[in-house]
This record gives sequence, structure tokens and C-alpha cells, in this order.
Amino acid sequence: MNYYELLGIKTTATEEEIRKAYKAQMKKWHPDINKDSEAVSMSMKINEAKDVLLDDVKRKEYDKYLNEKDNITYKRYSGVKAESYSDTVYESQMVTKWEYFKEYLSSKNIKLFNKIVSTILVSLETVLCFMLKWLIIILSFICFILSDAIIYLFYYALPIIGLLLLVVIYKLVVGVSTSNFVELRGLIVCIGIYLSSYLFIFIGKRLISQNVFNFLYNKLDIYLFKKAVFYK
Repeated sequence: MNYYELLGIKTTATEEEIRKAYKAQMKKWHPDINKDSEAVSMSMKINEAKDVLLDDVKRKEYDKYLNEKDNITYKRYSGVKAESYSDTVYESQMVTKWEYFKEYLSSKNIKLFNKIVSTILVSLETVLCFMLKWLIIILSFICFILSDAIIYLFYYALPIIGLLLLVVIYKLVVGVSTSNFVELRGLIVCIGIYLSSYLFIFIGKRLISQNVFNFLYNKLDIYLFKKAVFYK
């Protein structure tokens, strides 16, 4: 969970929205109000988030860091060779959703019933997102396999298709009746199947695109997690 998620704001939040969100979180986690053992560390992280996001220079650097981090993770996920990069000071300051959940479960201000419900919901959303991610990877893999199979098949079937094309041309030239023109329909089907190989490539690449990755990892997963822990 990054600074924006920690404060519960969008990446396009204004200075006023950041200050408002900061005050709301501090009312929840300030050690003078919240006697939980994790309140001190949480309030420190919230202060760090405010200090970075209210400083234009630091915020630009932080946004750049988040983008680079997403790209590196995406490259690992999609099988693309990742470029080397060095961690910044933000790495130790960021709060993952599991760190937040651990602090949530240890909080004395949250009812036991809510903790039980949240545990069930978080488990379900984790399994759901995991299944969705693997389903997309498998579907993408199938698309690439089908595309390769069609291209491979047409490579060896090309002489037959060529003969079929000659028959069609001959019948068109001599004016043979096309009422039962089986060869022409067969040729159209062959061309359609061949073109579908490029469609499968397009679909496969879209399934593992940066946009799909960002939606699954950075939006849907975090959104469902927030709902599971009643995050406001």
C-alpha cells in the first residue's frame, strides 16, 4: 500500500485533499487517540506520506518511483527481461496491504466480529485475484499457442491451398456455375482461419498488457482489499 493508498486518496489529489485525508487518518491513528501498539508506527508512516506528497519535488520523485516499480513488476509478470534498478528510500517507508492487515487485526479499537469478517473477505479477494491473474496468463498462453499452430499448419498446407486457389480461378475463368462452388467457400474458410492467427496474437498481447496488469495488481486487488477491511 503506497502513500496515496495509505491516505485513501487518488494519485491526482490536490494539496487540500491531501491535508484533509491526512487529518482524517491522524484522528484514527494518532497515539494520543489510538492506544494500539501499532499506532505510533502508523502515525509515522502517515506523516511521511503527507511530507512527501505536499512537497512538489518529492512527490514527482515518488510518482516516478511508483511508475518504475510497476514497470519492473510488470516485466517480471509478463516474462519481459527487466532492467536493473536500485531501491530508493521509499521502499522501507511504504506499507504493503499485508502489513496494513496485520496492524488492522492487532488493533484494539476494531471489534472481533469485524476482524473475523475481514479475514474471510480478504482471503476470498486474494484467492479471486490470484485465480483471475492465472486465468489471464493461461488464456494469453493459449492464444499464442493457437496462433503458432495455425501458422505452422498453413506452412505445410500451402501447396494444397495453392491448388485450391487454381481450381477457383479456373472455374471463374471458364464460367462454371457457382451455385455449388464448394472450392470458393473452402478457400474463404482457409483465409479466415489464417487471419485468425493474427487475431489470437493481438488478443494474447492485450491480455498481458500493462493496462490489464495495472488494473489487476494496482486497482482491483487494492480496491477489494479496502472493501474487505472497511477502509474509508
